Amino acid sequence: MSDCRYHQRIGPKHSDGCYSDKEHEAHIGRFREQLKADFRRYRGMDASLRLKMSVTSVKAVYDNKGEKTQEEIALTCVYDTEGPNKQWSKWTPSGSLSFIVSNPAAFGKVLPGQFYFVDLIATDKDAA
Repeated sequence: MSDCRYHQRIGPKHSDGCYSDKEHEAHIGRFREQLKADFRRYRGMDASLRLKMSVTSVKAVYDNKGEKTQEEIALTCVYDTEGPNKQWSKWTPSGSLSFIVSNPAAFGKVLPGQFYFVDLIATDKDAA
Protein backbone atom coordinates (compact mmCIF):
# COMPACT_ATOMS: atom_id res chain seq x y z
CA MET A 1 0.00 0.00 0.00
CA SER A 2 3.00 2.29 -0.03
CA ASP A 3 2.22 3.50 -3.56
CA CYS A 4 -1.39 4.27 -2.68
CA ARG A 5 -2.59 7.78 -2.13
CA TYR A 6 -4.33 8.00 1.21
CA HIS A 7 -6.85 10.59 2.33
CA GLN A 8 -7.12 11.03 6.10
CA ARG A 9 -10.94 11.00 6.14
CA ILE A 10 -11.90 8.70 3.27
CA GLY A 11 -8.93 6.33 3.02
CA PRO A 12 -7.00 5.04 -0.01
CA LYS A 13 -7.99 6.06 -3.51
CA HIS A 14 -9.77 3.13 -5.19
CA SER A 15 -8.46 3.91 -8.68
CA ASP A 16 -4.91 3.22 -7.50
CA GLY A 17 -5.80 -0.47 -7.25
CA CYS A 18 -4.91 -0.56 -3.58
CA TYR A 19 -7.84 -2.80 -2.72
CA SER A 20 -10.62 -4.78 -4.37
CA ASP A 21 -14.04 -3.59 -5.51
CA LYS A 22 -15.60 -5.46 -2.60
CA GLU A 23 -13.30 -3.72 -0.11
CA HIS A 24 -13.99 -0.41 -1.81
CA GLU A 25 -17.78 -0.84 -1.53
CA ALA A 26 -17.45 -1.82 2.14
CA HIS A 27 -15.32 1.24 2.84
CA ILE A 28 -17.73 3.55 1.00
CA GLY A 29 -20.64 2.00 2.93
CA ARG A 30 -18.93 2.66 6.26
CA PHE A 31 -18.13 6.20 5.16
CA ARG A 32 -21.77 6.85 4.17
CA GLU A 33 -23.06 5.47 7.47
CA GLN A 34 -20.65 7.68 9.39
CA LEU A 35 -21.80 10.73 7.42
CA LYS A 36 -25.43 9.88 8.14
CA ALA A 37 -24.68 9.43 11.84
CA ASP A 38 -22.78 12.74 11.94
CA PHE A 39 -25.65 14.49 10.19
CA ARG A 40 -28.24 13.06 12.60
CA ARG A 41 -26.08 13.96 15.57
CA TYR A 42 -25.36 17.54 14.53
CA ARG A 43 -28.64 18.36 12.75
CA GLY A 44 -30.10 21.35 14.51
CA MET A 45 -26.93 21.93 16.50
CA ASP A 46 -25.33 24.38 14.12
CA ALA A 47 -27.04 27.38 15.67
CA SER A 48 -24.58 29.62 17.43
CA LEU A 49 -24.53 33.12 18.80
CA ARG A 50 -21.64 35.38 19.67
CA LEU A 51 -22.15 37.86 22.49
CA LYS A 52 -19.78 40.73 23.11
CA MET A 53 -19.66 41.30 26.85
CA SER A 54 -17.77 43.37 29.37
CA VAL A 55 -16.75 42.33 32.86
CA THR A 56 -18.67 44.43 35.37
CA SER A 57 -17.31 42.88 38.54
CA VAL A 58 -14.92 40.33 39.97
CA LYS A 59 -15.56 39.63 43.64
CA ALA A 60 -13.12 37.58 45.67
CA VAL A 61 -14.55 35.15 48.21
CA TYR A 62 -12.40 34.13 51.19
CA ASP A 63 -12.71 31.31 53.68
CA ASN A 64 -12.47 31.75 57.48
CA LYS A 65 -8.66 31.45 57.26
CA GLY A 66 -8.47 34.43 54.92
CA GLU A 67 -7.57 32.34 51.85
CA LYS A 68 -9.23 33.13 48.54
CA THR A 69 -11.47 30.21 47.58
CA GLN A 70 -13.28 31.60 44.56
CA GLU A 71 -14.06 34.58 42.36
CA GLU A 72 -17.57 35.60 41.38
CA ILE A 73 -17.45 37.07 37.88
CA ALA A 74 -20.26 39.09 36.30
CA LEU A 75 -20.53 40.25 32.69
CA THR A 76 -23.09 42.30 30.77
CA CYS A 77 -23.73 42.70 27.06
CA VAL A 78 -22.04 45.59 25.28
CA TYR A 79 -23.90 48.16 23.22
CA ASP A 80 -22.37 48.18 19.77
CA THR A 81 -24.07 49.58 16.66
CA GLU A 82 -22.30 47.25 14.22
CA GLY A 83 -20.80 44.54 16.42
CA PRO A 84 -21.65 40.88 16.91
CA ASN A 85 -24.56 41.67 19.24
CA LYS A 86 -26.52 42.83 16.17
CA GLN A 87 -26.74 39.12 15.28
CA TRP A 88 -29.20 38.51 18.10
CA SER A 89 -30.43 41.92 19.31
CA LYS A 90 -32.55 44.29 17.24
CA TRP A 91 -32.15 47.19 19.64
CA THR A 92 -30.02 47.76 22.74
CA PRO A 93 -28.57 44.37 23.77
CA SER A 94 -29.62 43.24 27.19
CA GLY A 95 -28.15 40.29 29.01
CA SER A 96 -25.93 39.21 31.83
CA LEU A 97 -23.79 36.26 32.76
CA SER A 98 -22.31 35.33 36.09
CA PHE A 99 -20.18 32.41 37.12
CA ILE A 100 -17.89 31.28 39.90
CA VAL A 101 -14.23 30.43 39.40
CA SER A 102 -12.96 28.02 42.05
CA ASN A 103 -9.70 26.89 40.45
CA PRO A 104 -6.88 28.96 42.02
CA ALA A 105 -4.87 28.70 38.77
CA ALA A 106 -7.61 30.74 37.06
CA PHE A 107 -7.82 33.51 39.67
CA GLY A 108 -6.96 36.94 38.30
CA LYS A 109 -7.37 35.99 34.63
CA VAL A 110 -10.58 37.99 34.25
CA LEU A 111 -10.55 41.63 35.33
CA PRO A 112 -13.23 44.33 35.54
CA GLY A 113 -13.47 46.44 32.41
CA GLN A 114 -12.16 43.72 30.07
CA PHE A 115 -14.18 42.72 27.01
CA TYR A 116 -14.90 39.16 25.94
CA PHE A 117 -16.69 37.28 23.21
CA VAL A 118 -18.94 34.59 24.63
CA ASP A 119 -19.84 31.97 22.04
CA LEU A 120 -23.03 29.98 22.53
CA ILE A 121 -22.68 26.79 20.51
CA ALA A 122 -25.32 24.10 20.69
CA THR A 123 -24.15 20.65 21.68
CA ASP A 124 -25.53 17.40 22.94
CA LYS A 125 -25.65 16.28 26.57
CA ASP A 126 -22.64 13.93 26.35
CA ALA A 127 -20.26 16.14 24.37
CA ALA A 128 -16.86 16.63 25.94
